[in-house]
Amino acid sequence: MRLTRLWYYIDFVLYPAWIAVLVGMAAWSDTWQELAVAGCYAAIGLTSWTLVEYLMHRVVFHHVPVVSAMHQTHHEEPNGMVGAPVWISAAVFTVGVLLPAWLLGGRLLATGLTAGLATGYLWYMVVHHATHFWIGRRDSYLYAAKRRHALHHHRDGERNFGVTTGFWDRVFGTEFEASTAPRRP
Repeated sequence: MRLTRLWYYIDFVLYPAWIAVLVGMAAWSDTWQELAVAGCYAAIGLTSWTLVEYLMHRVVFHHVPVVSAMHQTHHEEPNGMVGAPVWISAAVFTVGVLLPAWLLGGRLLATGLTAGLATGYLWYMVVHHATHFWIGRRDSYLYAAKRRHALHHHRDGERNFGVTTGFWDRVFGTEFEASTAPRRP
């Protein structure tokens, strides 16, 4: 979806603030053990993010009709101010993760897991923005991410779904390198 400059960049301000609030809520613990448990949930959320990112991009962004139509705008305008409005992503995190986790496991699970996933999402947003707008050194993480994502955009939109990592593309057989990538007609 096309966004104004303000709505495009607001995620980079609101998500760190929201993560800080979640971490503060998790840290408001009676014991070090509770804090450690919340930290473990956050680590699980953060490491789970890469799989969530891959599945969202591969399945939802490319095959769910309403969402894929919006995502197609990004493929047509890769350097445009295109993305999910913060109210949509925050609602998905709140209704899809925070509330169910709170109901099923309480405050530590909800705040830890959501903080971890939201941190992964923030990292994804930074890396995705960087792949379109920044120049990375040839031997850097950013350069590899930019190259992988450029192949997705310009060679084959059904491969290289991972933005922050190519790990899940290797696992699920959707990775390709420039030397083996078929050219789009």
